[in-house]
Amino acid sequence: MIMRRHFGRSTGYSRGYRSGGIYVLEDWGWAHWGGWQNPEDESFARPAMSNVVLHTALSCTSSSGTIISHIDVTPVSAYVYRGPAQLGPEFAVESSYLARGKSFALL
Repeated sequence: MIMRRHFGRSTGYSRGYRSGGIYVLEDWGWAHWGGWQNPEDESFARPAMSNVVLHTALSCTSSSGTIISHIDVTPVSAYVYRGPAQLGPEFAVESSYLARGKSFALL
């Protein structure tokens, strides 16, 4: 899943991303820009990076800032500030917040 590629095992987020560090997601809004709306383009089927930003914001609020202390979002970059919580090797940001048993579809 896209979140694991960005905040899970394959990026080393849980192992190498230290408390107090900053993770920058550049061009996170690409899927919402005018030039990326063509269904014929191969990137059209890829999950949007905005999913990572949304899951990160939800994790920030549910974990009381222990996993992610805060997030600053601009039109082209999202700055994710890592909190003090210890994260295991199976950490996945999409599973790190409470959502009343609900989930949302990937964009």
